[in-house]
Amino acid sequence: MPMIPHQDATTRGLICPTCGWLVVSTALPAVLTDDRPWHLFAAGFPTTDRDRLKALAEVRGINLVEAAKLVRTMGPAPDTLVFEGRASELVQHMARLRAAGVTVATDPGFPHDTPAALAAARRVRVAL
Repeated sequence: MPMIPHQDATTRGLICPTCGWLVVSTALPAVLTDDRPWHLFAAGFPTTDRDRLKALAEVRGINLVEAAKLVRTMGPAPDTLVFEGRASELVQHMARLRAAGVTVATDPGFPHDTPAALAAARRVRVAL
């Protein structure tokens, strides 16, 4: 009898329908295994926009006063570095800033700017 393929968020393998025997292997999404340093840039916005300030403060790990000071130095193009780190963290920070209405950009060639990559990064917490 043929084996039945199995795949979920982090594993894949084959299951025997007769006896239940299975072979499983880890299948991590590319966003979780990409350990290159990526950069996230943001554009300026009015300092009166509290939601955007809160999002920027969370991503940068600073308070609202420091976030407002940073925004005053930012131009209209997304060219101010706000985060540097792994792809799995970057996609989450990018989503947080976009949800608040902040214009963001990443390094050219960033391959993980997809809903699937964001879902994988949020679903699985792996320390590699």
